Amino acid sequence: AHASVFSFFPAYPAAMSVLARLPGVTLVGAGLAVTAIAGLAAAWGITVLGMKLTADPRISLLMVAVWAVAPTSTVLEMLYAEALFCALAVWTLIALVDRRWLTAAGLTIVAGTVRSTAVALVAALVVAAAIALVEAARTHRRIAEWWRPLAAALLAPLGLLGFLGYVAVRTGRPGRS
Repeated sequence: AHASVFSFFPAYPAAMSVLARLPGVTLVGAGLAVTAIAGLAAAWGITVLGMKLTADPRISLLMVAVWAVAPTSTVLEMLYAEALFCALAVWTLIALVDRRWLTAAGLTIVAGTVRSTAVALVAALVVAAAIALVEAARTHRRIAEWWRPLAAALLAPLGLLGFLGYVAVRTGRPGRS
């Protein structure tokens, strides 16, 4: 029972708790609302990302359709954190495409408090930042142009590491949740 307390990352239950404080909203209703809102945010983000990458509205809508009918899309109707994580992930990718480094880092930090798969977002951000830093060094850019990718790469893992560190301290067992 002690281990199950740490089985879930805190952001999804926290969002549920905030909504459940509203009059007449049950915890289950709050969870379904968080999932629905996050699912819509993810679908919108997939559309935006598709437009940024292809400039073709048909392809961006097809991307959303594929995401919505994928076998794992059943979690969009349940009390699971996947919709929230997907929304954070896609908006992180949009921020990276737009080179909004600190926004991408902030979204990745929050994603790290939703699911451990945020490690993939951290990796994507670090690779993108490394490419930007190499490009900045090669072209001798001013510090004002390269500090953001560096800061983003350093900040991105904080959500995931913070939660894992918290669990390690509370359980006295590093590496296990």
